[in-house]
Amino acid sequence: MSLSTFILSLTLAVDIFAAGLAYGLAGLPRARWFTMALVFSFFSTLLPVVGILAARWLSDALGTAIAYLAGGFLIVTGLRALGSVFVAGDGQQESKLSLEPGALAVTAFVVAVDNLAVGLALGILPIRLGALLGYLAVQSFVAALLGLALGQRLGTRLGTGAAALAGAVFVVYGMVLVLQTASAEATP
Repeated sequence: MSLSTFILSLTLAVDIFAAGLAYGLAGLPRARWFTMALVFSFFSTLLPVVGILAARWLSDALGTAIAYLAGGFLIVTGLRALGSVFVAGDGQQESKLSLEPGALAVTAFVVAVDNLAVGLALGILPIRLGALLGYLAVQSFVAALLGLALGQRLGTRLGTGAAALAGAVFVVYGMVLVLQTASAEATP
């Protein structure tokens, strides 16, 4: 796995970590931590794989256009994450997090939807899907548990910082992807 693939994959865990942090702050009972981490790990592994498979299929049909599309998705995803950090940070009251199992699963899916964009970006890289799948599953499970544990001990400040960092990494990587694609097309 290349360094850029590792860094991009690591950003997927930041969202899961932030969600775990939020559930830890909301007081999710320790008895439900394993289940929560498993549900979040499932969705945060499945959706990037769907994105990777879609990118590989689309790259055959669309060529370099898929690289621009993937870069654009990453930039929009990152800007949206940064925007939500700044909007939530302007003193408005955040909604109370539901601790019900159904709401937890919906939250896990919604948090992982952004990972489709990352999957699109990863899909144009020459990576082994099996190794990446195992890495994503373990990384997201551990990130969720760490977020839960730290959520009980730390304030929301770290959660906001983690989400802002993930958003910034998405924007930068999306811009790099678009610029690399443009550079490769310009080179004869």
